[in-house]
Amino acid sequence: MAIVPLLPSIRSEEDYRQVYSDTAIWLPAMKAIAARHGLEGSELRRATLGTNVVFRTQRHILKLFSGLWRKDYIAEYEALRHVQGLPTPQIVAVGELEGWPYLVLTVVPGIPAQAVWGHLDQSSQAGIIETLGGMLGQLHAHSPVAALATDWPAFLGDRLATWEDHHQVEGQWRGWIEARVSGFAEPPFSPVLLNADITEDHLLLSERGGRWEVTGLIDFGDAKMGHPYYEFAAPFAFYTFGCPRLSRLLVESYGLSLSAEVMDRMTTYCLLHEYGRLGQFLSRHRVEDGEGFLKGLWGSEVGRG
Repeated sequence: MAIVPLLPSIRSEEDYRQVYSDTAIWLPAMKAIAARHGLEGSELRRATLGTNVVFRTQRHILKLFSGLWRKDYIAEYEALRHVQGLPTPQIVAVGELEGWPYLVLTVVPGIPAQAVWGHLDQSSQAGIIETLGGMLGQLHAHSPVAALATDWPAFLGDRLATWEDHHQVEGQWRGWIEARVSGFAEPPFSPVLLNADITEDHLLLSERGGRWEVTGLIDFGDAKMGHPYYEFAAPFAFYTFGCPRLSRLLVESYGLSLSAEVMDRMTTYCLLHEYGRLGQFLSRHRVEDGEGFLKGLWGSEVGRG
């Protein structure tokens, strides 16, 4: 008798999109993984939709990676097994089911920051940003992870070569970005371990004693070794743009002095992030030109405005 596959046949991103949201398709595979590792399959519930298929129990996260995004699995596995001292998930088990790699992780407490960020008072936001800055410093202080080594000159060169298609802007915005990225080069530096995607759904918060605190940092599917300033693009876009005091607090709590050079280079990295676009900044805080962007980020013009 032929064995019926538990997982769908996926040959393209379109195939994946067509079935991704259908929980019933994935549940049998997730129950099989749970049983393999002695977890209670009846507790399985679909978690927040993202790129990969994620289910959870009360204590565990089951994360299944399509072969289309095997690099996400490698990045998450390598990062999480090296990270220490931060509120990140712990790896319980790894394996493959029908060629699809998966991770079983511990649940980290908290809810995504996006659920409450806009309702927090200034003091609470500042406390969270200060904590995040310190966490980034701890993350970047880890020893190099060889498996996540990146050819940074090649990566940066690709970002510089494709910014027009990436941002899809015209007029003064196009001229401003072109002026900033033209001739941009990175002096020699020591690569650090990056999460590279600290958005509002990857930082978890919990309310304790009437105050919201950071209790989790999740999703290392984009982790790589690279330049530390690259890490700040996502937090700027999703947390601090339009609140310059928070941008400055993030950098200072990380341990950097806010020199004109630091602000200038970080601003440029905001425009070179692999997934970040100018529109994400402007959807949070509308400004009309490059000078406004700089003021929205830092409170004053800096560098090559």
